[in-house]
Amino acid sequence: MKNESRDFKMRSVVKLSLVMLGIVMLIVVSIFVMDLRWKTYEYKSRKNIDSLNNLKQIYSAQRSYSKEHQGIFANRFSDLYPAYLYSKRFLKILHVKTGEHVSIQCLDEWSDYAILSNLTKTAPEEHILLYQKMPNFENEINVCYISGVVKSISPDEFEDIIRKQESAECRKGQ
Repeated sequence: MKNESRDFKMRSVVKLSLVMLGIVMLIVVSIFVMDLRWKTYEYKSRKNIDSLNNLKQIYSAQRSYSKEHQGIFANRFSDLYPAYLYSKRFLKILHVKTGEHVSIQCLDEWSDYAILSNLTKTAPEEHILLYQKMPNFENEINVCYISGVVKSISPDEFEDIIRKQESAECRKGQ
């Protein structure tokens, strides 16, 4: 009888220990997953900030270019680099296979950013001058307006602005 009672107590202690160990492991895994999610969010957020800063650098190069070209902005990155944009790193252009920076002839094709062409300093300030080709992690598009304002907007808002901008250019050309 004493052996059975002791065995029962031992089994209860083992079961309780296993349950507690399971709970501790669950808490540790939960903390790890939460930390991983936070680091992923933090990484994506940092990349978005880098992208916005790159747009500011490219805009600064565009302003310098336009001062020397009668208020006309450059239509290609190859017009900006290296005279106005001193580093290709702002364009985030690396060859897919080699990881090396691409040649000047490929700047526009391979860049993460795009320049809307035929714009001058006299265009309305709400016109978009530059934008990031791929949406950011919040599914927004990073843009730089002619005024120099850099921000993230929804794809619908982006399409609406571009449509209005192209419509205004068409009317101006007629």
